[in-house]
Amino acid sequence: MKVEKFPSTERDILTSLIVNEQVLSKVHQQMNGDRFLFPSRWSNLIARWCLDHFTKYHTAPKQSIQNVFSEWARTAKDKEAVELIEDLLSSLSGDYKSRAKDFQSNDYWIDRVSKYVGEAQLAKNIKDQQDAIDRGDLDEALKIREGFKKIDFSSKTLGNFVKREEVKETYTYLSEDRSLLKFPKALGEFLNEGFTRENFIAFVGADKSGKSYWLLEVLWQAVKQRHKVS
Repeated sequence: MKVEKFPSTERDILTSLIVNEQVLSKVHQQMNGDRFLFPSRWSNLIARWCLDHFTKYHTAPKQSIQNVFSEWARTAKDKEAVELIEDLLSSLSGDYKSRAKDFQSNDYWIDRVSKYVGEAQLAKNIKDQQDAIDRGDLDEALKIREGFKKIDFSSKTLGNFVKREEVKETYTYLSEDRSLLKFPKALGEFLNEGFTRENFIAFVGADKSGKSYWLLEVLWQAVKQRHKVS
């Protein structure tokens, strides 16, 4: 029979991934393509089930983790591994039932996951570097070192459902000058931003208040700047 010890911190983090949607979403943003979160093979398997569940349903698996395990167990050839994971999940369930309120603090668990997984990733990177050195492959060792990226799911990073790439794209979009007409000087600073392709401009005012003057000015600026006008 397989015997494996799972550190209490690792057990707690697995439980938080299973039951806490906010924590899982943070990990999913940065680690969905990485199959190494923990030193333990079996902890990584359970974490992968959680990440796959979030990819498909955008929620934490909670009780559904048992269904995922059952599906996996039907075809698993290593019956001792099946028994080990079954015992682990049962134990995690007992931990959660006795400490349910402890797992509701999103920021606390996000910070704990960030620290633990970050340490595990760094330890693996150092081991991979040493393995490459032992093989006499210095270039590979340096490549592994340079490829290391610090893990940070912490509560100080961007919100749970906001990705850095999206923020960057939005910032770039808003920073671009997309105005179709360029009015001069201070008038341009006030008006240019509104004259973009996606905007609808209306001139509203009382009779004889200058609407036609402004429409003619817009037309004149468009002709000067070689835009098509009708």
